[in-house]
Amino acid sequence: MTPTHLTLAAVAALAAAGAARRRGSRSAAATATTAATAALAARYAPAVVELGVQVVSRFTRRQIDAYLNMSREEQIKLLRRRMLAVPGAGWGLRLITRNPKRADDLAAFVEDFLREYGDDAVRIAEVIAQAQITSKVGSGNMHLDGLGQLQHLLALLRTLRWHYHTAHWRVRGPQFYGDHLMFERLYQGDPSLDKEIDSLAEKMVALYGRDAVASQAIWPEATAALKGAVGRHWCPYRQALDLEREVQSTLKSAHATLEAEGKLTPGLDDYLIALGNERDTAIYLLTQRLRNS
Repeated sequence: MTPTHLTLAAVAALAAAGAARRRGSRSAAATATTAATAALAARYAPAVVELGVQVVSRFTRRQIDAYLNMSREEQIKLLRRRMLAVPGAGWGLRLITRNPKRADDLAAFVEDFLREYGDDAVRIAEVIAQAQITSKVGSGNMHLDGLGQLQHLLALLRTLRWHYHTAHWRVRGPQFYGDHLMFERLYQGDPSLDKEIDSLAEKMVALYGRDAVASQAIWPEATAALKGAVGRHWCPYRQALDLEREVQSTLKSAHATLEAEGKLTPGLDDYLIALGNERDTAIYLLTQRLRNS
């Protein structure tokens, strides 16, 4: 199996285990879901699988119902439109525009996935898509030294601060007031992101000197992180979740790298652990908001 297929099957097993616990039939549900997902992966080309999962992860309940009642031609037209919100939109559009067979395969995969998992389809696709993103993020960060890890972390925190403040201004709709306050809490809570950023920057200067936090060292990382999150999702909650999960991934790799280099002071150790707890709370709030949307 290809790496995409392996990711698909492995994550489906985890998703199935959660669903099985709720239904009280652990082994049977996990086996059935893993087998079904592996079958889908074996039936379609890896590019179709990867793109299809990304598309499904952006569906709403209403869009699922509409998609399943469309003709194949209507499904392909919809997928072409939705491709603009998917990372790698260029190759995705080429895939289904220049090759009618692949366009049909993609539409068929999405329909099979939605029918196979029903109400859980989007949740499972989100988990798979995030696992693919996280694996790329983790592999990209592990080569950095301790300073590089902390600079990446500082860039991510400053990106989060920017994103949450912007989302606080931009929310609208029936849940406007609650969302307005939630995003405000996410950047102005106790401790605020400003305080977390300030604490990290001061520790970096103490360890590595003032050039460690120079704008030219931090801002390219921050803009790349924001561009990546915005490119993957149109939804501000999902954009924030991507950034928060990358923070958690970077916290783990930074802790391990700094410890190996002998640079993990007691104060920095406490800071990283406390920051991880704070970001867990942010992930919980965002996840609950998405489940209620």
